[in-house]
Amino acid sequence: IYAWDREEKPLPANVRVNPYDPLDTIPVAGLTASSRQIANSTGGYESFVDVVWDEPDGAAKSIQIEVQEAGSDRWSTATDRFDASALGFTFRSVAGGATLNIRARYRMLSGAYGEWATTSVV
Repeated sequence: IYAWDREEKPLPANVRVNPYDPLDTIPVAGLTASSRQIANSTGGYESFVDVVWDEPDGAAKSIQIEVQEAGSDRWSTATDRFDASALGFTFRSVAGGATLNIRARYRMLSGAYGEWATTSVV
């Protein structure tokens, strides 16, 4: 009936669609941190840490960032469930001049958390 009915094309080698796995996660890529000081109204200085990361794919809903003073075994939450597409977060440093370990992981749309990525800053 139709001209294209005469054409026969081979099927693709893989016709199955990959199944959805709610436990699939992605790592935080490009995690870096820098520090800066800002003069406050009393003439003192406030220390801040800027954390940035590469843009994740659409499956990452939010990012969790924790900070730890070097030599300590206690992690403190800098932010939990911050929008991962923001690509940056700034928080007040726990102490000026201290070396800080920073770790971050994505929370996926499924609610699963990915692996930690770490970096350090003074």
